[in-house]
Amino acid sequence: MRDGADCVSRRPWAASALAALTLGGCSDPAWRNPQAASTSTAPAPEVAAVLDADATAGKRAVHHDHVLGQPLTALPAWGAAVLGRNLREAFPRMGACIGNIDGVKARYLSGAGGTRVAGWGWDQDRQTPVGRVILVDKDFRIVGAGESGARRLDVPRALPAIGSDYTGWEAITPLNAGALDAYGVKADGQTLCKLGHLEL
Repeated sequence: MRDGADCVSRRPWAASALAALTLGGCSDPAWRNPQAASTSTAPAPEVAAVLDADATAGKRAVHHDHVLGQPLTALPAWGAAVLGRNLREAFPRMGACIGNIDGVKARYLSGAGGTRVAGWGWDQDRQTPVGRVILVDKDFRIVGAGESGARRLDVPRALPAIGSDYTGWEAITPLNAGALDAYGVKADGQTLCKLGHLEL
């Protein structure tokens, strides 16, 4: 698996950071390309790390995500306040950012279950990581939330215009199956930007 820098070096015409997101001919993992992410079967980098750790420890491999026997952790307080609301009613404006929903990081088996997903996001207007993330279902109902701050050295390595190592985010949802869309919440608390789509 080649990283974005190698991909750009093989294609001088793709020197811009944004172009690195759409290099269909490169063998970059699909999580770097939001358009391709929904059709990828490759695990996200965080998921792959869990699988590698389990393999090293001699544990039985989990094919796509990490299964936990504990209850789903609590949503952040601000996320619990908007849970169940319609997307457009809770956040009336749309803006732009770049990022992705990489995949499932963990599934929770205790109680009613639930899922933790991971990705990354960058607010191009403010030149900062997207601070908060919401998850919505196919009916545009808010079904999950999370926050950024996870270290993702791979993102600025692939996209040098991104000036932070901490663009990673994680979000939780009580859903165990179905379609999810991830949106970043911009700094004004009213504007969203689309990050990506995932089928659980």
